[in-house]
Amino acid sequence: MTNGASEAISTAMNGFLQPGDVVLCPSPAFGLYKNLTQINEATFVEINTEKENYKLTAKVLEQYLNKYKARVKMFILNYPNNPTGVTYSEGELKQLANVLTKFSVVVLTDEIYSELSYEEKHVSLARFLPEQTLLVNGVSKSYAMTGWRVGYLCGPEKAIANLGKIHQANVATIGTLNMLAAEEAIKNGDQDIEKMRLEYRKRRNYVCKRLKEIGMDFVSAQGAFYIYVKIPISFTGSSIDYARKLANEAHIAVIPGAAFVENDQKCFRISYAASMENLAEALRRLEKFVKGR
Repeated sequence: MTNGASEAISTAMNGFLQPGDVVLCPSPAFGLYKNLTQINEATFVEINTEKENYKLTAKVLEQYLNKYKARVKMFILNYPNNPTGVTYSEGELKQLANVLTKFSVVVLTDEIYSELSYEEKHVSLARFLPEQTLLVNGVSKSYAMTGWRVGYLCGPEKAIANLGKIHQANVATIGTLNMLAAEEAIKNGDQDIEKMRLEYRKRRNYVCKRLKEIGMDFVSAQGAFYIYVKIPISFTGSSIDYARKLANEAHIAVIPGAAFVENDQKCFRISYAASMENLAEALRRLEKFVKGR
């Protein structure tokens, strides 16, 4: 048990990475992976997935593994993905696993949004690579318990035993009340997951419908609660500039794509983990802003 999924990730990365190691990660990606890589004086290598509809293919993965060879210590896969909402089918995961099993590399799979998969049932990569995989999950997203800070890290027994020492040196343990609350959620909260999954899907469909009406292009999201929207090509500034304009002129808050990728892809992230009323108002303001330009 860890202090949220973030501490599960930091425990795994601090435990395995050394200076000079290479970490491979499809981009765009949650910024914590890069930060922890740099803290450990390792090299973070982004695998740009934009041309493949924001999915990593087995062919591209194998090319990167062969390019960096023994320097690759860790491969990170987050799905459903933050910020794109893209996820992987069982067949696609098997193809990635068939490549990874050929290499001596730690696979860190962040599946914190696993219960929020809308079209297909989520399948864990750990099923196909049990001896190589460290699985991160928690109750924050699936049970809407973000503030309780309960995550967990799973993997081969020997690895987890040693990583437990790093975890213990950092936080010792999370609060007993927090763990009891998480236990109650896991034992008796599955109906709530399904209720919210359907509600999030409804909100996703609404946001996508409105974005199409506004005339904006975006990534087709199959999970999590984000939409990755492409900035109009007529805008010449960065994604940070665009996000600031939305904040200052339209009075709506989004996350610029520069937060998730080294080379700015001119996108921004919308979160639809909000009320329908707030989403409707935000999209009304976005439409007014876009048409005003």
